[in-house]
Amino acid sequence: MGYSGSGKTTLVSLIGGLMAPDAGSIVLDGAPVTGPGPERGMVFQQYSLLPWLSVFENVALAVDAVNPGVPAAERKRLTEGFIALVNLTSAQWKRPRELSGGMRQRVALARGLAMRPKLLLMDEPFSALGGRALRRAAAGAGAAGPFLPAPRAPGAAAGASTGARRVSGFVYPLVLDLTGRPCLVVGGGAVALRKVAGLVEAGARVTVVSPLLTPPLLRLATEAPLRWRPREYAQGDAAGCTLVMVATDDRAVNAAVSAECRERGIWVNCADDPARCDFILPSVLRRGAVTVAVSTGGRSPTLARLLREDLDALLPREVAVLTDVVASVRRALSEDGVSLDAERWRQALDGELRSLVVAGRTTEARARLRERLGV
Repeated sequence: MGYSGSGKTTLVSLIGGLMAPDAGSIVLDGAPVTGPGPERGMVFQQYSLLPWLSVFENVALAVDAVNPGVPAAERKRLTEGFIALVNLTSAQWKRPRELSGGMRQRVALARGLAMRPKLLLMDEPFSALGGRALRRAAAGAGAAGPFLPAPRAPGAAAGASTGARRVSGFVYPLVLDLTGRPCLVVGGGAVALRKVAGLVEAGARVTVVSPLLTPPLLRLATEAPLRWRPREYAQGDAAGCTLVMVATDDRAVNAAVSAECRERGIWVNCADDPARCDFILPSVLRRGAVTVAVSTGGRSPTLARLLREDLDALLPREVAVLTDVVASVRRALSEDGVSLDAERWRQALDGELRSLVVAGRTTEARARLRERLGV
C-alpha cells in the first residue's frame, strides 16, 4: 500500500523473483528467492491472459501446472471452482476479447489463486473492477468500506505535505491536439505500450527509445507510423519533442529524462514518479467524440479507474450518436451564420430527441432538434 511511485511494483517484483535486489537477499521459509516459483503467485496490474484461450483454459493452465499427477476430472473440478469463486461461471468459455476489463482482472485473480501459493503477491489487482464489484468484494471480506484513507506519518496534520512536491498540484485539466506533433516514449514494456498506443491514436509522430520491446509493442512498431531507436536513452533524445513520456522502472533514467525536458521546457510524464511529472494522465472513458476523464491528482490511479468504471455504467451508449446528431445540426447552423445560446441548446436536448436516437431514427432526430431550436 502506498502512493503512486512509492515502489510497490518494484517490491512485489523482487519478492516474486522477477527482479534481483541490488544488495542483500530475499528469503521465503528459509530458502533464498532466486527466481519465480509456484509457491509465490502473482496477480499483475495487466491481465496477462493468453488471448486465444478461454477463461476456463487460462485458469486451467495454473491448475494443471501445480497438480500434474491429479486425474483430469479432479483438475476440471478445481478449475471450475476457482472460476466460480470470482463469479465467472457463465463466461468460462469466452475468450479475453469478449470480456470487460473487470472480468479479465477476475480471471487473472482466479488463475493466481489456482496456484494455491504460500504467498500471493498482488499489484493493484482490483484496478479494473467497477465500483460496485469492488464494494461487493470488500463486503465479502468483512471490510468496513471499499475506500480507506491513506495513513499519515505520526504527528502529521491532515492535508500536510510529506514530499518535495505536492501531488495535488495536478489540478488544471486540458485536452490536447497532438496530430503530427513529435512525441517521445522512453521504455519498451507494458506501460510503454499503453503510452505509445494512446499517442498513435491521437495522431502524434512517436519515437520509442528502448533496447528491447515487448512483442505487442514490437508489432505496433511494425504496423503504426512510429520510429524505434533500439538503445538506451541518451542526452538529447528529447530535443524538438512536444511531449515526453517515461515508462521505465529505473529512477536514474527518470531523473535524467526529466532533467533534460525541464531544461528544454518540454512537458514530461514519468510513470509512477509524480515528483518528476509536469502532467499526469487521467483515466479515460470514450463514447465516440465524447471523452470523460477522471483524475485524483495522482493520489490514487486505482480510484480514478474505479470511478471511471462507475461512470461507464451510467453513461448511455447512444450518447455517441446523440453527439453526432447535435454536431451535424450545429455545423449546418454555423454555415448559415446562426448562433444560439447555451440555454436554448439545453432546452432542445429533450427526452423525445434522445428516444429517437435510441431507436436509430437519426434523420428524425435532427429534424426534431431543429424544430426545438426554432430554426
